Amino acid sequence: MTNTASHPEGSMEKYKIAFVIPTLDKGGAERVLVHFVNNLDYSKYQPIIFCLKKKGDLLAAVNKEVVVVDLDSPRVYFSIFKIRREVKKYKPIVLIGWMGHVNAVLAFYRSLLPSGLTLMCRESSIPSKFINYYRAPGIFRFMYRFLNRHEGIICQSDAMRQDLEEHFKVDHERICVINNPVVLPPGNSLLSVEAVSFIGANTGKLLLFVGRFSQEKQAELAIEVMPLLPAEYKLVLVGYGPMDQEIRGKISAAGLTGRILIIGDCTDPTPYYQQAGCLVLTSSFEGFPNVLLEANLQGCPVVVYKTKGGAREIVTPDNGVYIEPDAPGGLEQFAEAVRSVCEYPGRYNRHEIASKTKEQYGIQKTICSYLDYIEKIVKKRKTG
Repeated sequence: MTNTASHPEGSMEKYKIAFVIPTLDKGGAERVLVHFVNNLDYSKYQPIIFCLKKKGDLLAAVNKEVVVVDLDSPRVYFSIFKIRREVKKYKPIVLIGWMGHVNAVLAFYRSLLPSGLTLMCRESSIPSKFINYYRAPGIFRFMYRFLNRHEGIICQSDAMRQDLEEHFKVDHERICVINNPVVLPPGNSLLSVEAVSFIGANTGKLLLFVGRFSQEKQAELAIEVMPLLPAEYKLVLVGYGPMDQEIRGKISAAGLTGRILIIGDCTDPTPYYQQAGCLVLTSSFEGFPNVLLEANLQGCPVVVYKTKGGAREIVTPDNGVYIEPDAPGGLEQFAEAVRSVCEYPGRYNRHEIASKTKEQYGIQKTICSYLDYIEKIVKKRKTG
């Protein structure tokens, strides 16, 4: 696959685009970056990835044409001189921070980077919310005040854009909203033997949670709704994280070990999306949740429970149910929404859900939008 964006005007050399990211672990931001660089036209573009640590499960998935540089730095705020050194070595036209805390540090230390470099960033969540989970939230909240030093800022949703404008006074004209892409998985994954036995034949009443077991993802809400559903309903949790033992303890304490299965780490949850009656999203906030796109790509409808942010921009009456953050009622409303999806399967056309998702969030559409915006910002800076 190659993109259709035009060759940079007046340039006979490859257009060098560099990215800064902590690692290439299996997070959503990391997967989007790998899909992006792997699908570029290498006759026109040379992608370079600066990793604070050159490690992670996705490292092996990066095409050999992509340059991956190990900055060997424990923290992003210790890496600015190494970033400057590599920028001078590789001479990219543009440097793009790919995650929130990276973006804040690059903006704060902008004067230490080469003056001819165009600096941009891609936000990966709702900054005012996610900053609270950083090791030093006060420092990053201060650094975010300098985000206007980026010539261009890419957000995945209007919710992210509004958060930057309202909480950090980012100029509206500096922001461009480009949705995350969804990518067809390899398609060779299978359910685990344990999952096949657990799920059985009644897949229509199977709930699925896919995500990190961390405070903001609120996986415990998916557990707490189960006693409000008929006994034939089951839940599969695909994930792992710092709250793993706490989640397992809640399942045991609630006497739900026979109705809930934890899969743990899973490279490709595709077969679980295909089997589930619905995916449930219970996060307190999300920038633009890839998991909803992945589920919809497999035709799986979704139920989103009071999640602030970009989830509202994905869910429609044709692909699921979105319960507003300020909606009255509690878990009973969540249970009612689940039943409205799972017990009336004719309400959703899984083939149409998949087809519309692929059309709206295709990787090539996203790549062209990114490249057009990047080239626009670079040209504006050179002529402005």
